[in-house]
Amino acid sequence: MWMPLGQNQSWVSEFILRGFSSDPTTNRTLFSAFLLLFLSSVLANGVIITLICLDTHLHTPMYFFLCILSLLDMGCVTTTVPQMLVHLLSRSQTISFASCWLQMCIFGAVGLTECFFLVFMAFDWYMAICYPLRYTVILSWGLCT
Repeated sequence: MWMPLGQNQSWVSEFILRGFSSDPTTNRTLFSAFLLLFLSSVLANGVIITLICLDTHLHTPMYFFLCILSLLDMGCVTTTVPQMLVHLLSRSQTISFASCWLQMCIFGAVGLTECFFLVFMAFDWYMAICYPLRYTVILSWGLCT
């Protein structure tokens, strides 16, 4: 049914996030646990990336893909967890529609890219197992990049 503009219309501009608990003590405990997990994930992936970049023996296609996979994992974690940590401590439990949409799109894009790199890594393993003598010729740096 057609309605004239300005009559009986609403627009969602933000979402209310319910969270895990309304108890501040529980929220602080959850914040500490999730912050520890977040920092350990970022630190572990950072160490993997650093070691692969510094050690010349690890400059092979498998470690190249592992480095990118660690970078994507860091992107996946840093897309969602900081927002959750903010909402665990703050009184405001809302997120704007635009922020939610952007976070969802970035998380989906990073997740899809991660799936593609897992397929590339599976192909790398297949080539290394089935064609070990031609592996370095088939999977050159040009193909990997």
